[in-house]
Amino acid sequence: MKNRVIKKGFTLIELITVVVIIAILAALALPQYARVMEKSRSAEARESIGHIRKAALTYYQALGNLSLGAYSAQVTNATGIPVTNNIGTTGCTNPSYFFNYSITGSIPTTTTINATRCVMSGKGPGAPTGMLYGIQLVTDLGGQTADTWTQHVIYQ
Repeated sequence: MKNRVIKKGFTLIELITVVVIIAILAALALPQYARVMEKSRSAEARESIGHIRKAALTYYQALGNLSLGAYSAQVTNATGIPVTNNIGTTGCTNPSYFFNYSITGSIPTTTTINATRCVMSGKGPGAPTGMLYGIQLVTDLGGQTADTWTQHVIYQ
């Protein structure tokens, strides 16, 4: 009986075919991944705005009409989310936040809570410079009128 050596394995053509298929799938998946990440970040911003609104309502009900400066400081202390009175770079310098949050308007009649997407320090969503990414909630904090949500750029 002859000793037969059975070679098991893949041919070079089969390996190249598998590598090409994986490369095509990766090329299709990477843009989807970026979109999914931006959707999740905008969902996080909506949730943070909800927490800010709840904290602002709590402080308004407890302490009455406050100045915007005191309001922002108290909401920041209650939520841990850095809230400013202008759309600056306070939240953008913190590596934990992809949005900068602010409260503007007249408390309690019409309060606007903004979440503006940070586009510095490598946090940008890869859009052309100057595009505004943000989510806005306009509320009266008293429930007399319906809250209005606005999203400046819709992540698709």
